[in-house]
Amino acid sequence: SIKYKSFLTINVLEDTTNTIFKDAISTFIEKKSRPQPIIIKRNRMELPFAVQLMRTSYNTVDELDFVPMDIFQKQFFLFRQSEWEDYKSVYTNILQGDLADPSYFDFISYCQYAVISDRIKQGQTNFIERVGAEGEAIVVTRNSNIKKNEDIPYLHSNIVGNKLLRFIEDTYSSDLALRGINSTRADPNTFNLVAQEVLDLLTINSYSISSQIQQYNLLNKFDLNDKNSYIFKITLKSPVNLWSQQVLRYRNDKPINDFENKILEAVANRMGFSYRVISTDISNKKDLNHIIK
Repeated sequence: SIKYKSFLTINVLEDTTNTIFKDAISTFIEKKSRPQPIIIKRNRMELPFAVQLMRTSYNTVDELDFVPMDIFQKQFFLFRQSEWEDYKSVYTNILQGDLADPSYFDFISYCQYAVISDRIKQGQTNFIERVGAEGEAIVVTRNSNIKKNEDIPYLHSNIVGNKLLRFIEDTYSSDLALRGINSTRADPNTFNLVAQEVLDLLTINSYSISSQIQQYNLLNKFDLNDKNSYIFKITLKSPVNLWSQQVLRYRNDKPINDFENKILEAVANRMGFSYRVISTDISNKKDLNHIIK
């Protein structure tokens, strides 16, 4: 049987009012304590790339079958509206729907991933989804191999990363060398070179002002105790997800919109390496730094 918890668990008007009040207080406190957006100079994104980031994230939700997409779309719309006025009070000239504007992309990508995270926590295995203009009801069953909702954030990130890497390869095939990307015996220097080439393409699309990856010798600091591990530092100058990534991490949402890590993990896996983010911080109020293993 299919249960809609939002309707079935609240039966008394008093309970409903109390729940709404608690949620409103919790939301107010979270909004006031979260990292606040700041106005920084960022170039307009290449629109096809911005669309691809949003569309790939959405399509992967649909592919993993953990939420009716009509419900997801409705929650996304309502969440976006609830966040819009506060955000617009900082970026007064922002236009809703202008996806190439990095300030708007930062906002809408945050909304998308906040809702993805919330729906994963409530992930369903069987549900009715309404599709098409007539709202035809269809029964959807999640892949039986995905047994736990806790597994979905990694699966979503992994699928998104691989799809975006293929998009980059297909779009820039004449300009992109990516030498060694399909070698399972690649060395760290080759990974560094390939990863930098991918980051350069992100920069070309104005995903950030500039970006760099370099090998980083901090094994003792992070106490990894693994002589076969390689540490790299990735720095993105004024990326389009600067604010959204901070807030998603603050809220402990999973997955988050760290597209740079998703794509580079796909690169690393293709070359026979594992990939793990072990530290993320902000420098100069506008630069995003990842330490990866």
